[in-house]
Amino acid sequence: MPGRTLPTFTRAEVEAHNSGDSCYVTIGNKVYDITDFVEDHPGGPEYILEYAGRDIEEILKDSDSHTHSDSAYEILDESIVGFLVPDKAVNGHANGKANGNGNAKLPNGEANGDANGSVHPRTGMSCAEDLSKDTDYNLDYKK
Repeated sequence: MPGRTLPTFTRAEVEAHNSGDSCYVTIGNKVYDITDFVEDHPGGPEYILEYAGRDIEEILKDSDSHTHSDSAYEILDESIVGFLVPDKAVNGHANGKANGNGNAKLPNGEANGDANGSVHPRTGMSCAEDLSKDTDYNLDYKK
């Protein structure tokens, strides 16, 4: 049986999941969705929410804060949802610098997605409707 493929997340995407409604944390380059565990944390939800959207490697090792059992690591293993994109690769360039202004445009000059919506950096789309736009095969072939 093939393994599942997990998506990648930028640091900003992980940081946006910083509440009890959607709580992501990282350890190294692994991204975990621990939303379902927030209320069940033995120390209370406030300890998790303090680190929501951030890396928790140091706090897990900090015995002064509180010691974490093997169960904590098992819960994390079951909660992995993806991997963190290295900062230098966020813009798709090894040096971390993009040549464009970050606004994706269609070949006809129209903005992709809603006029005021943000464009996803990896897909160039901002909404589900962008998936159903007609493809210009001649233009795509030239690229």
